[in-house]
Amino acid sequence: MEIEVYTLNIFAKTADGGNPAGVVLDADFLSLDEMQKIAKKVGFSETAFVQKSNNADFKVIFFTPNGEVDLCGHATVAVFYLLAEKGIIQAGEYTQETKAGILKVECRGDGVIYMNQCNPKFMKHWIKKK
Repeated sequence: MEIEVYTLNIFAKTADGGNPAGVVLDADFLSLDEMQKIAKKVGFSETAFVQKSNNADFKVIFFTPNGEVDLCGHATVAVFYLLAEKGIIQAGEYTQETKAGILKVECRGDGVIYMNQCNPKFMKHWIKKK
């Protein structure tokens, strides 16, 4: 089975700059193990996998080449920029279900994407003590 992985450079001023992110749309059929393998093959710091959600507009799962992470800012921007460019969404506010919670994303008609993040005081439970 062939899986289409989009590659985008986010926060770039030139074609060679920015933060690269991989995005896989319609990833509902992929297992976590398959997502991990794809992210490792892509090799970017993060690859995002977009799925349907019962709790938000989209569920987005983020993987580094080494494992799943709760949230990635530049990969979130990549996801929603791509969704807008492909005409899947229009300008407006959306929600994404992530391991960091359900977060708002605003897509503007000029291609600008804004995302909310968790309040750091609520992130204490994610920090693991050694």
